[in-house]
Amino acid sequence: MSNLPPAPPGQAITARGCCARKGLSRNTSRPTSIDVALVIAVAVALGITVALLLADVLAGIAVAFGTAVVFRFVLRAINS
Repeated sequence: MSNLPPAPPGQAITARGCCARKGLSRNTSRPTSIDVALVIAVAVALGITVALLLADVLAGIAVAFGTAVVFRFVLRAINS
């Protein structure tokens, strides 16, 4: 169990208050700074992934647009 003193009568020590006093995240024994670093690392990884996918989407749109323009000119040349 915990080595914290019992709650004063009429007051409950919440998990948040308990962990905030120790500088720990809720339900873990990791310091809060490690959780912050993990959140930042995951956010950066997600940002990079989205940027790469978005770059691929934009490249795909550019290729599709270019192909449509080329087909239009080819069809005009064939029909004239």
